[in-house]
Amino acid sequence: MTYGVETDRGIEPVEKQRSCPFCDDDRSALLTSAHDFDTGLECYDLYQCPRCLTTRTHPMPTEEALAAHYDPSYYGGGDEKFHPAIEYLTRATGRRRAKSMMNALECPGEQARVLDIGCGRGNLLRAFADLGCECHGVERADFTVPGNQPGIQYHLGPIDEQNF
Repeated sequence: MTYGVETDRGIEPVEKQRSCPFCDDDRSALLTSAHDFDTGLECYDLYQCPRCLTTRTHPMPTEEALAAHYDPSYYGGGDEKFHPAIEYLTRATGRRRAKSMMNALECPGEQARVLDIGCGRGNLLRAFADLGCECHGVERADFTVPGNQPGIQYHLGPIDEQNF
């Protein structure tokens, strides 16, 4: 299968997989490949680093691609995006996921640092913060940070421009 982005010139290949951007280990393993949800034209791979367990998308989407997939209406307005009953389920699922991840890692919350890239309104981060974790979320530069988010530090803009 050829990996790349379909353009009016055909499928343009993407660059070769690089080492982990966080720990520089070059043994990352391919977990799965999938086409983008909206158009099905772009193919992305998910790689996981065996050293730091970071899972990342390759190729990394450009700012233009992210803007096309996540315009401001995607996030909803204010602290809620969905009907209150759906919001409750979304937050309950986030709490369950956070607890499950913490149990799997066997790490007490007060020792854990969580980085959620593409964190949106921070529902999952809120659940981790409630467990005592140090929480950081990265979102697009034009994202409006929700109010009243104790325990969560938002970083806006490209991941490679952040300082953690």
